[in-house]
Amino acid sequence: MNTVTYSDEYVIDMISKNFIAVKLHLGEDKEWATRYDVRWTPTFLLLDGKEHEHARNVGYLPVMEMLAFLTLAIGKEAFDGEKFDEAITKFNEVISNYPESELAAEAVYYKGVSGYKKGHDASELSRAYQLLHSKYPNTSWEKKASVWDS
Repeated sequence: MNTVTYSDEYVIDMISKNFIAVKLHLGEDKEWATRYDVRWTPTFLLLDGKEHEHARNVGYLPVMEMLAFLTLAIGKEAFDGEKFDEAITKFNEVISNYPESELAAEAVYYKGVSGYKKGHDASELSRAYQLLHSKYPNTSWEKKASVWDS
């Protein structure tokens, strides 16, 4: 295993502040590739200390998409740990900072679910659907949220 290198300073900064980065070579680290079902490179995984996977991306991402993915990944780990305020903060960062990203619609969806799980207020789901419908129509996330249309 080697330390991950990435040439963009913003990505480097985000990774160094939030993650322990590991770089594996599929040909040399076959056990790890099998263990985490890695079949193509690059594959980015966010695992917690118990090796539970919270986010995965397969394939190259341009800088802004990578930053959106990393932010979303932090939010998804918080969501999975039922830290809904932290999750909502991260999902809002994706929505605000990367509104054109394909990941913004996913962040809207998970923000709505986080808001609902935090306070059991169904209006959070309805607001998420309305935003998905108006800003991210015809995405899989809008379709998934369509049951929340009130």
